[in-house]
Amino acid sequence: MTNTLAARAFSLLLSALLAQTALAQTPSTAAAADTSSILQEASRLFREGRSFDAKLLLVPLAGRDVPDALFAVGRIEESEGMYARAAELYERAAKQKHGPSINNLGALYAEGLGVPRDPARAVASYREAAQLGSADGMVNLALAIITRATTAQASESPAELVERAANLNHPVGMRLHGSTLMLDAARQRLGFGWLEKAAGAGDAPAMVDVALAKQRGQITARDFEGAARLLQAAAATGLPAAKRELATVYELGLGVPTNTAEAQRLRREVEIAERAAASRAQAPASQNAPANARPAQSSPGQPNLTR
Repeated sequence: MTNTLAARAFSLLLSALLAQTALAQTPSTAAAADTSSILQEASRLFREGRSFDAKLLLVPLAGRDVPDALFAVGRIEESEGMYARAAELYERAAKQKHGPSINNLGALYAEGLGVPRDPARAVASYREAAQLGSADGMVNLALAIITRATTAQASESPAELVERAANLNHPVGMRLHGSTLMLDAARQRLGFGWLEKAAGAGDAPAMVDVALAKQRGQITARDFEGAARLLQAAAATGLPAAKRELATVYELGLGVPTNTAEAQRLRREVEIAERAAASRAQAPASQNAPANARPAQSSPGQPNLTR
């Protein structure tokens, strides 16, 4: 509770500082600022858990409505549960056709966080973000089409959307593109290469897919130790499927020393996660986050504040 109150107090302070900065600074000052280096430094501070310092660093740029800075502060506000404030910042950046902000605003509408739940507006936002070159938007739009949340417009192909996202090094895009290619026997090796890239980029489901292939000796050489390392990394993100597979690895001693106690611990965690998921599924729709919301943020650790 104390942390929540502190976050809200700082959000109000930030609003005042942004207003003051917009009035106090001249365009030439903002133009002279090294926006890229400021964003990178703020991202570093955020990953270290120093949100306060990151926000203060971004105030001069956000106060002048620099889209990347508005997006970065919005990401921080989201991480602190300040969804209405995040939506406001994304809206300001969206007016300047900032694709990542439009995508994240769509995700807030999909989830009903800080704004009224509006699935149609969410999909429209994903579509606009994709058209503006946002990899997140491409993946979210593809998933919306696949799950029949929307009807594909002319020239909109989910396979092409995820391929475009993959070519932009989007972790989830690379995984989905790789999985699509794997369905074609003639292109399985190419598909597996994309899965490996996604795993290397921190996508936990891709780590599991690659690990299972290594265990079975499919497409790649059998490597139990390498598979175990991948499953350990994926399990560390909290992914239940990874924990379930890792439990079997410890139980059978596949690439690691047999550890029955660790296997049991992992299975207990999976059971707890599954019960929690079932409980969320029974909650009102406005409290549920769709599977296609902001896929890039499924990667482990604090997200970067840059695109």
